Amino acid sequence: MESTNETGNMVLSSTLSDIHAFWVGAGALYNHCLPALRSLYEQGARITICDTRPREELRYEIPQGERYEFFCVGKHEGRSAFRNFARDNPFSHIYIGNWPDGHLPTAIRYADFCTDGGIIIMAKPLDTNHQLIRSIAGGLFTDFPQKLFVHDHYRNKGGVQPLFNMLPSLIANYAGRVNKFRAFLVEPQLIEDEGRLDALECGIIYDLHSHLFSHVQLFFLPETAPGLTDVTITGMSREVTNVRMEIVQVVRARYHRCELVNPDVETFAAIHIILHVSFRDRYGRDRTREIHGLLVAGKGITAERGAASDVQIKAIEIFFEDKPVSLSLKRNTLTPNVPEFVPKHPQENGYFVPIVEALSSTRADLNGREKRIPPLMTFEEAAKNADYLNETLAIGRKNPMLYYHAGATLAEVLNICCSNDGLHEMWRPSTTFVNLL
Repeated sequence: MESTNETGNMVLSSTLSDIHAFWVGAGALYNHCLPALRSLYEQGARITICDTRPREELRYEIPQGERYEFFCVGKHEGRSAFRNFARDNPFSHIYIGNWPDGHLPTAIRYADFCTDGGIIIMAKPLDTNHQLIRSIAGGLFTDFPQKLFVHDHYRNKGGVQPLFNMLPSLIANYAGRVNKFRAFLVEPQLIEDEGRLDALECGIIYDLHSHLFSHVQLFFLPETAPGLTDVTITGMSREVTNVRMEIVQVVRARYHRCELVNPDVETFAAIHIILHVSFRDRYGRDRTREIHGLLVAGKGITAERGAASDVQIKAIEIFFEDKPVSLSLKRNTLTPNVPEFVPKHPQENGYFVPIVEALSSTRADLNGREKRIPPLMTFEEAAKNADYLNETLAIGRKNPMLYYHAGATLAEVLNICCSNDGLHEMWRPSTTFVNLL
């Protein structure tokens, strides 16, 4: 059972004394999720945290309490103490929040300390080692994938669930079927100013486009996905028999004088995809149609000249037959406003409700309910997300890296991408992106 408090946050009504959650990595992600960990602790859960650095060198607070434990596992003595503790106090849930290239190795390392029915959660992306992902998916450890889940906080933003629920009615009663869509995660902050140089050595595609592909998977890729709803003027629903995503073009760019060590790592990428949708018409004939999509993510890019330094473009824009609708992933609002759009958790940033729910759930609970987006991606779904990222990088690396000045507008960067035999002209911006703020 659950309820919400005066701030709209989820509060579980039963005690969580059987929960022992183990959190790996006490960096920025941990700090985002710390309110959720405190909520779990207040409801009876045990919380164990580890990092490779000692407590006094950590940037963020490690809470004190009789059911909190902390281990520095950077040296042999700390690892030995942790192993002795974990053997006697196995974990019901493990959350892995270290660097992307260490997610699966860390999961393998700690899996034996997770109970038989336990859950191992990784922050997105699943991992950057694609061959290891394929090996595990192919049966390297037969019972291992059942434990693995991935947390994508953008999929858990407060506005995503209500848009997911109302898309079929938007298509049927408001604006017609989906023709194309654009998704943006664009920030003016520089990687150097955020202190994320190590984390971003994997590139912006692994860091941010994993979120955008996750939204495509959610809204469009299963044959039953709400974004594929197709209702004729007579009220007949066309049956979708198959949907396939094609990655058409990938343009990567990097801002001048970036301090990332690898010169082939991008700080911006724009990806043109096409969804090939097969369906049956009223006469039972097989038909196909295409839905074009653009996925854009980057750092050091502004909405418009003179915009405040903290203005970000984080939105999903869906173009129907008649008009566009955009979901702000910052404010959890829909433009234009539709009365049926009512987020249950309007302030949810993806780090509270899904963490509380995921670290207090069984595997069966995480399968979701009707019209309910599960807080975590299954291993199978996350592995498919990794396939898309891997293919995207393979295509993108065939093209030369483009460059832009930090502080350039999104329209300026997209214009660069639409030149030089890059993105299709259909994506060349004709206006600014202020409407998506």
